[in-house]
Amino acid sequence: MPKMELAAGAVGVSRRRSDRVDADPGQVSQPLVAAVLGVVVLGETLDTGRAGAVALVVAVVVMTAATIALAREDAEATRRRVAHKRRRLLQSR
Repeated sequence: MPKMELAAGAVGVSRRRSDRVDADPGQVSQPLVAAVLGVVVLGETLDTGRAGAVALVVAVVVMTAATIALAREDAEATRRRVAHKRRRLLQSR
């Protein structure tokens, strides 16, 4: 049985002038979706020993935590943008 590796894309983030991090929701979740589809649909596996399995679990936990953090940051940035636009709209009336 050949070894197959899971491929996951890097999370794309861009810095804006306000030095705030904005992440495209599709790019944030893409690595997790790619990994799940690779295992479930394509039947990819990793032939690892005990140390490799531990490293894989740690990597999955870190990737999940990073995805959640980026999604929360993006939600907060969106909330601030909407509030700012709402204030500007109310001030212009």
